[in-house]
Amino acid sequence: MPGKSKQKVDDQYYMRQALGLAKKAKGLTYPNPSVGAVIVKSNKIIARAYHRKAGEAHAEVNALNKAGKRAQGACMYVTLEPCGTFGKTPPCTEAIIKSGIKKVVIATLDSNPVNRNRGVKILSENDIAVKIGVLETEASKINEDIDKFIKYKIPFITLKIAQTLDGKMAAKTGDSKWITSLACRKIVHKLRYQTGAVLTGIGTVLSDNPKMTCRLYSKKNNPRRILLDSKLKVPLTAHILKNNCPEVIIFTSEKPALKKFKKITQFKHVKIIKVKETKEGLSLNEIIKVLGRMGIANIIVEAGPKLLCSFIKRKLADKFIFFIAPKLLADRDALAIDCGLKKKMKESIELKNVSYSILGKEIMMEAYI
Repeated sequence: MPGKSKQKVDDQYYMRQALGLAKKAKGLTYPNPSVGAVIVKSNKIIARAYHRKAGEAHAEVNALNKAGKRAQGACMYVTLEPCGTFGKTPPCTEAIIKSGIKKVVIATLDSNPVNRNRGVKILSENDIAVKIGVLETEASKINEDIDKFIKYKIPFITLKIAQTLDGKMAAKTGDSKWITSLACRKIVHKLRYQTGAVLTGIGTVLSDNPKMTCRLYSKKNNPRRILLDSKLKVPLTAHILKNNCPEVIIFTSEKPALKKFKKITQFKHVKIIKVKETKEGLSLNEIIKVLGRMGIANIIVEAGPKLLCSFIKRKLADKFIFFIAPKLLADRDALAIDCGLKKKMKESIELKNVSYSILGKEIMMEAYI
């Protein structure tokens, strides 16, 4: 029994190494998932690798190439079930079998029903021992966006909210720079780096004139910018239009101002899409479906209280990320999330799978609906 307990601890230790590698490529591998792998022999890691970019070798193959002949008789830890089909690259199971690996420990199975259990079956049929489910929850979280997109063909939506301790997102004048510190803003830019698109409303553009890039983290892999602007009020001098990389998608009503429409379409990196407009604004359900058809798997919503409430009311949000600063505006007219949904505490929306991080004096909280 003591030996069995030690093996369990070792499995988790090695899988955590693989998970750390998988996180390095988050945002760079779409439409493929982010995957990390380590190869262990005689209780020592002999190779570490991760899938760096779609179309390139997968994590397992990269690790095997590093290990070389040492892989014979070793154990591989991988965050996602190895693929057993031909895509842009040969199946990883084929490389694993040829390498002489004797055991594969898998954190989580492939969420795609076409591939699920296929890799496990192939490995098992070739006398390779397989263990499944080590740190499964942590592994699933890394690719939660792609999992949803595969199942429902619509993006995984995260609402990012920066607020004071008394729940205010901006002063009554609309001023919100800066609620949080530079350390928190750097985290936000990293999140942008890891996502497919950042979405905001025209109110935020008019009040803050954001660039919506990940410049505080990296100058590469900027997300697409999505703007909801039913009347095409966006100024032609706005940062979002002037910064021509990457693409900007503007959703507007079916009857926008023709003169402004022509001026905006002169920006080659800007695409304008018309959608239905309801009494409460542009149809978010239609917008989400359009973005899904465009292949956008995940979106961070960085917007004002009104647009955030629209996502909450329509039950379109999957995840919340709160940045809470130790400040008080102490003004009832200051802007806060007020959706007018619940009248009693017992009716409140209770979030689940909550986790916290302390960033200096501030708190970052992640939670799911």
